[in-house]
Amino acid sequence: MVGTGHRRVAAGGGVPRDDRAARRICAPLPIAGLSRMISTSCRRDEGHTLVELLLSSTIGLMLMLLLAGSYGTLSGVLGHVDETRRAAAAGLQALEIIVAHARLAGMPRAFPQTWRASTTSTATQAAEASDVPVGDETIRDPPIFGCERGIPEREQAGRCRAVMHDSDGVVFRYAADPVATWPSKDNWPTDCLGQNVTGDTIAVRFYVQASTPEQPELYCRGNGHDVAAQPLVEGIEQLRLSYWLAGAHAAVRASSLSESDWRRIVAIDVCVVSRGPVAMRPTAYLDCDGNRVTPADRRVRTVWMRRVAIRNVVAGGA
Repeated sequence: MVGTGHRRVAAGGGVPRDDRAARRICAPLPIAGLSRMISTSCRRDEGHTLVELLLSSTIGLMLMLLLAGSYGTLSGVLGHVDETRRAAAAGLQALEIIVAHARLAGMPRAFPQTWRASTTSTATQAAEASDVPVGDETIRDPPIFGCERGIPEREQAGRCRAVMHDSDGVVFRYAADPVATWPSKDNWPTDCLGQNVTGDTIAVRFYVQASTPEQPELYCRGNGHDVAAQPLVEGIEQLRLSYWLAGAHAAVRASSLSESDWRRIVAIDVCVVSRGPVAMRPTAYLDCDGNRVTPADRRVRTVWMRRVAIRNVVAGGA
């Protein structure tokens, strides 16, 4: 008697019917030719299973490679976008700083008698004024002076110190007025570095210098208590300046201007080139002259330009 849950056994014992049926599928027949054909068919059925396994493995591998390639491409694109964003932010920040001081160039003092009287005693003013360096800039100097491929000297007005890289320098001068500029906490006017200026004129110099071989920066040197230059924005590769004279039809570079021309400048074209810190892939850009350039170092570059009217000069303030 067969119990519940057991396989059904054929009468008289032996192999179960299902197993015998499965074996009978590929069992050789007594007919020689037909037996050979069926045996070959069985082997072909087994071969199809191996081909399908290889095919599925190949497709899976191809999909994995495709996904890996897509991830690498997407990662490269995102990295390029991030480098472009960083370079653009640095370039725009540097441009805004330079433009802000350029607009002040030639500004006369708005309140020459009262701007410090209400906050500082005469003795304090005299003591602080004694810290002014000898030969400091005055309002008699031109409100703007630039150097082509150079840096304006502080000790000798109207002189340039040459640099090896293709970048310009410029100095802006304007009245030391805390009302129209940026006052310190004790109400002194400040230069581009936040240093107190005790003289009657603020002078700020902007130029590009490499703090390390891999990282150029926009520098500023003021004329406050600490006259040492300091970096303001990293990643600034080039500063290019062109000047508009009153009545001119085109801007010119600093090397084309005479000493008297510096008092006739009514506008400046400022161009800033910034670059990303990481080499990504070759990316062409238009430089300050409008030429298409593909840098060899594979870094991202952005270019920012602006024309600034020197309104204080136009209005006769300088």
